[in-house]
Amino acid sequence: LHQRLHPKILKTPVLCNKSIVLTKISNNYPIPANHVRQYSNSGATIVNDTLRYNNGIFQIISESIIVEWVTEAFRFMHYQTGLPWWASILLTTILSRTFINLPLNILDLHNKAKQQNLKGEMMDIAERIRKQVDREAVLSQLSAARTIYLYTCEFSKEQKKLYIRENCHPFKSVAIVLLQAPIWISFSVAIRNMCFMLPQIDPATVKDFQELSTGGFGWIQNLTDIDHFFIFPILFGLSNLVLMEVNYMLFRVTDSRFNRIYKNFCRILILCFVPLMSWLPSCLSLFWVTNNLCAMSQSLLLLSPKVRRLFRIPKTDIEHRHPYEKLQERLLDVFYLKKSTKV
Repeated sequence: LHQRLHPKILKTPVLCNKSIVLTKISNNYPIPANHVRQYSNSGATIVNDTLRYNNGIFQIISESIIVEWVTEAFRFMHYQTGLPWWASILLTTILSRTFINLPLNILDLHNKAKQQNLKGEMMDIAERIRKQVDREAVLSQLSAARTIYLYTCEFSKEQKKLYIRENCHPFKSVAIVLLQAPIWISFSVAIRNMCFMLPQIDPATVKDFQELSTGGFGWIQNLTDIDHFFIFPILFGLSNLVLMEVNYMLFRVTDSRFNRIYKNFCRILILCFVPLMSWLPSCLSLFWVTNNLCAMSQSLLLLSPKVRRLFRIPKTDIEHRHPYEKLQERLLDVFYLKKSTKV
């Protein structure tokens, strides 16, 4: 069916003036309910359904300059190295993780380590301010609410001075996360564009689609098709669960009630994404699995005290001396593999 329908895409009204002329496209082929499965199997369906799939906020992101740059980066890697598409996606993802995310993660760890080392000084300041405010409250007969307000204001001022002195404001960590999010969204949308010949059908997007259709490996020769063996979705779920535990150790997240609830919520969310990944093109699954494995490798590397000293990350009191043994215990506990000991 694909061999019969695909030449229809390449006929001139479709590529005439590099735009889609919907009135010239045959509508004899019904639009299936499941677009993602059929995009990789039927050319006419892609042409007729692309605009409906690419509208609103998706169209704005799809046509953005950042997505265009990322798409060109994938093409450059593919054509300059001569690698097949699966290897080009894998290599581009690894390089991006290395030169974009790794420096940002190291900067974040620097910031958090400095904050951790300020806690002792902050406790001393908090005690000093508490005594001052208590004396003032007694002399001026202040209410409890007014006393708390004065204490909070004074402590915030001193805390801000410490953050400025050490250049470690908590907002830096938030900014790093916010900076990374659009990068990986752009990568995902760029791969999606190549799978579905977006944002418009022209010789370049058609060529990308054709090469992706035959640029796979092993059990996924067609990268625009789904993973029928469900291997990538399972790898996606497992890698995310392990990555979450590694990051909890790396960033020393406290074991509070809120954090436990949040962690369980994230686990449920990851499990919900697994079936969703099974409906996405294999090249998108390949990208996210590679991204997760790279992130996990970098986080494991940054757990090592020797590596942290190499990157001049300040030493803290809560740093693990033997992080990998501790991580092994956590993972065995998470996946219920720890042997129960009899009392």
